[in-house]
Amino acid sequence: MKPLAASLMIAMAASICAAGAHAGQRDPDRSGYDRGAWDDRRDYRSDRAAWRLGGILPPAYRSRPIDDYRRYHLRSPPRGYAWYQAGDSLVLAAVGSGVIFEIIRN
Repeated sequence: MKPLAASLMIAMAASICAAGAHAGQRDPDRSGYDRGAWDDRRDYRSDRAAWRLGGILPPAYRSRPIDDYRRYHLRSPPRGYAWYQAGDSLVLAAVGSGVIFEIIRN
């Protein structure tokens, strides 16, 4: 009985050590996650091509409108619209709904 218990404990210890060796690694099917390219934010845009006319500017980008639009050589926004900076782009979007009316890419 003692040899069986000893071999069982050795097998358990070996499996725990093997599991610990791979603890920092990710599943190979999620390779984008390993490189840091994956982001869980629903409003994340990885490139400028994501902004399109008629699309919605997420609320996170609408928190601070550009009030001094003349400084950026922009035309005054129509009533109900505001200029926002979204990454490298300047976006004219509706204040309430976030519908994008114009995009100036830098």
